[in-house]
Parts: sequence; structure tokens; C-alpha cells
Amino acid sequence: MATAHTVARTLDEPVEIGGRRYVSGCDLGTEGLVPYPGGLELKPLIEQLSAFPKPQAWSVYLRRALQPPPDVDATLLWRALRPLLT
Repeated sequence: MATAHTVARTLDEPVEIGGRRYVSGCDLGTEGLVPYPGGLELKPLIEQLSAFPKPQAWSVYLRRALQPPPDVDATLLWRALRPLLT
């Protein structure tokens, strides 16, 4: 689990991870990691998350600008993710 500690900004030099180039980033604080392979499957939670007003088009919302989730969504995601963290 990571929390953004600064707003996203354009990086001086792009960073490449897993074959993808990232031109923006922010400072993160981590509260735990999920062992690989693993993670929280988002799709089964979509109907419960207010950040996705049109659940049938949920993947489109993931491509939008970085923004914090509504508090109710953050709580739901934290409860689902917490048991997976090490």
C-alpha cells in the first residue's frame, strides 16, 4: 500500500519500469507490500466503488489523471487490501 506524499510532477528524466516509460511521478510512502504474484483484484469491487459511476466502462476511469479516491472508496480498498500486505 502506498500513499502519495507530494503532487505528481514531470520528472527531470523519464523512468523505465517493466518496459514502460514514466514521465511523471510523486513521492510515495509505503505501508506494506503484497508478495508477488498477488494483489487486489479491482474488477470484483467496481460495483461498490463510487469512483466508477459507469461500472461497465470502469477501465476508462483508470486512464484519467491521478487523483485521490473518495474517502468511502479508500476505506473499502484499504479493508480489502490490508489482509494481503506483508
